[in-house]
This record gives sequence, structure tokens and C-alpha cells, in this order.
Amino acid sequence: MLVLALDTCFAACSVALYDAAEQRLLASECVAMERGHAETLPQLVAECFERTSLSPTQIKRIAVTRGPGSFTGLRVGLAFAHGMATGLECEVVGLSSLRAMAAPYLDAYPRLLVVQQAGATGQVFASVVTADTAESDIQFVPPEQCVAMAEPGTAIMGSGMQAVLSAGATFRPLSAPAFPVAAAFAPYAVILPPALHLPQPLYLREPDAKPSAKTLGPEVQLATAAEAETFAKLHAASFDKPWTAADFAQFLTLPGNLAWLVLLDGHPRGLLQIQVAHDEAEILTIAVEPRWRGRGLARALLQSACNMLRVRSILRLHLEVAVDNAAAIHLYDRQGFKTTGRRKAYYKTSTGPATDAVTMTLAL
Repeated sequence: MLVLALDTCFAACSVALYDAAEQRLLASECVAMERGHAETLPQLVAECFERTSLSPTQIKRIAVTRGPGSFTGLRVGLAFAHGMATGLECEVVGLSSLRAMAAPYLDAYPRLLVVQQAGATGQVFASVVTADTAESDIQFVPPEQCVAMAEPGTAIMGSGMQAVLSAGATFRPLSAPAFPVAAAFAPYAVILPPALHLPQPLYLREPDAKPSAKTLGPEVQLATAAEAETFAKLHAASFDKPWTAADFAQFLTLPGNLAWLVLLDGHPRGLLQIQVAHDEAEILTIAVEPRWRGRGLARALLQSACNMLRVRSILRLHLEVAVDNAAAIHLYDRQGFKTTGRRKAYYKTSTGPATDAVTMTLAL
């Protein structure tokens, strides 16, 4: 049985492929990170499969942590696992993030107190994890209340360990990662009982994120032919020979066309359109309204598009840019595009000589 293990609950993103028949770890990735799990998780999964030459269709079980943890992070892992399971028609099993942390140590410590900081609340998620496969009760409590949860001398681990020990507990500290590691809990996931339904998120507190009073950052969303008028207005603000709404309406209904809008404060400020053919893609147009440039909107468009193209197994993204457009060339350089050629007199103008274009390619 090939098992794919996933975790995105705390300040890390980890993936592992485990062969249950041979009891062997085939590939694993683990990246410490506070945010960006949604973009990173698919890439790590793809890298694991590339290194093993296995196909996702060989997966028989997906094991995913379901919380507690970061309100957004744990949903990223669950949504990804649900989506893969639906597409591959394989089983998904869930386990709490605290049990996943304890799993590699349960042979040596059949009873573990796992204590994890609960964000900036000052409280902790705490659970006494035992060697069976049943989920243990998890509490959301102040660190001092953990003193009564287990007998003195019990092994303790997790990011909230020092806070509990400072409260006077006489537990035995265990040196271990302060987050679940997929490679470490994948073997344990093999023995979990079959799932009766898709695992659901385990929330023990309300989300404490609040909207900023300052200007909200860019929001990128996929677009359709319904936004043709918006595309035309944005395009006209940036180009001497703009495309019409009819042009965009036609383009956006053609196979292989993908388009995005970037919003700032809820208003569209830029656009990106890409044509996909087999495993390659080309940027047809990208633009940000002049007065909104320099705020990272074009970068947000490119990053969102590249993330989707990677998930679709697109290998390369191509573009042309005028040789005198230094700002755009600098942006593409920073995103990893490499210059591949030059096209003489590519951009025609009605007021002066034609301008050469630089061709650039990003390996995805």
C-alpha cells in the first residue's frame, strides 16, 4: 500500500511517500514556514513523485493532519487531501496534529503529553497521547492547567513545553520537532483504521485574524468572458493599441486560455492572460493600471498563474517583452525567467521606429 502523508497545521509544510508493504520511506519533503502552505504543498507533493518515478494513481491511502493548529493552515491540507482523494478514488484518513507529533515516539513512550502553543492567545493545545489508535481528548487551556493532566515524570513535547514546565510541572522534556513531520508519522498512518468518511477540521478556538485597517493587499482571481469589459478597460490604460471587449470575450472562450484579474481594495487593477498548449504556456498580455504600479500587483498575478500552471504539470512559460521596458524585464528576472532570444522590430508603433522584443522563458 502506497501512503501519502501530509501536514500543514503549524509553522511547517511536510509531505512523505511511504511503502507500507516494504515498510520503507520512499521520499519526503519538509519546509519550515509561517504562511504560504497552499502554494507550497502541491509543489512538495510533485517533487516527491518526481524523485520516485511513481504515479499518483498508485496511492491507496492519504493521511492528513486535521488540527488543531493554524486556522487556515489545517484547512489547506484537508482541502488538498479531499481533492486528491476525489480524483484518485483513494482512501483518506485523518489524525490530530498532536497525535501525529507523538506517533514516532509512542514505541519508546507509550504515554506522552503533547503541548502546543495556540497562536498568540497565551493558551495551549494539550493532549495525553497513548499508544493505541484512538484519538485522545485535546484541551485548549492555560499552561498551568496542564500540570494536572498527567503523572509526574511523564514525557512532554511540543512548542508549549517550556510554558508548562515554567508553571511548576515535573514532566520529562523530550527533544522533538515542534510540529508534525509527515515522514515521521507516515508509518503510523498505515495502522489507522479505515476511514468511514472524509476527515473534518478540528477547531478548538475561534480564528483570531482581523482585517487590517490599512489598505488590503492584492487579491488574484480567475476571470471568465463575463469580465471582458473590465479587461478591455485595463488593457486600454496600458497600451496604445488596446484590445476590445469583443477580443477578450472571444479569447476567454477559446480552449487553453486562462486569465486572471488582480484586485486592490476590491477593485480590478491589473490583468494577465495566458495561452496553454500541451505542457507549455505563453503570456499573451499582462498589464497593471499605471497609477497602481509598484505595489506588487504584477508579481501577484505571475505567482498565482505559475502556481496553477505547476499544478497542471505545465513545464515552461514563455513571453516577449520590449527591450526598453526595464521595469518589466527586472520583474521577470526576479521571478526566474531567463532570456532565450531577441525578435527584431517586433513591436510596431505609429509614432516611431519599431522596438525589438526579448524572449524569456520560465522553467516551471
